[in-house]
Amino acid sequence: MSGVQEPTGAVGTDKDRGESEIVDNHRVKKEQSPSQRNTFDRERNSAHIWSRNNYGQDSSVDFESDGIPKVFFDVRNDSAAMFHQYQVELAGIYDLEVMEVGTRARPGKYLAGLAKCISRDVPMTPFEKANWRATKERGKTLFSLQHGGSYEVINARPLSKEVVEYCVQDVQFLPRLWQTYSRALTPTLRQKAQAESQTTKAMM
Repeated sequence: MSGVQEPTGAVGTDKDRGESEIVDNHRVKKEQSPSQRNTFDRERNSAHIWSRNNYGQDSSVDFESDGIPKVFFDVRNDSAAMFHQYQVELAGIYDLEVMEVGTRARPGKYLAGLAKCISRDVPMTPFEKANWRATKERGKTLFSLQHGGSYEVINARPLSKEVVEYCVQDVQFLPRLWQTYSRALTPTLRQKAQAESQTTKAMM
């Protein structure tokens, strides 16, 4: 995930159900039972984690399973935090930042940011785009000291509606972004992008 300073937590979107779910890393509890090695509390909103628990498994199994794809944008910080704080090693990673480079006619020197990729590459209606931008701007004021905000708002529980909306506003478009880049990549380039995503994840 990417942004001014993204809150600690994993947010995902279920591309079929149109739901989002926040996995609250601040409230992870280590359990003695191997089958409950990590328990994640969730704050739900109307907008489910893309790699949601479909099989009655705990979230750490989802995150560590090669068979359940997880889509991130620049996975490095999230991967490092999950491993060093909770001993969860992400697997089955697709890093959209890496995939975007693979779709270019000429790779170039610079990586594109998430906001640019969403604005440029995600098919959305004018209403969706305007609402996305407005939510992004409202969210920034929550953390901006100049506007009376503070990063401490992310530690308040339960999470406020405004914080949840800010967390979800970029991630809700990741399925569409993944579809766009996946279709643009040849099978060979798609395999290479996934391999690069795993390499990027390992560089913690």
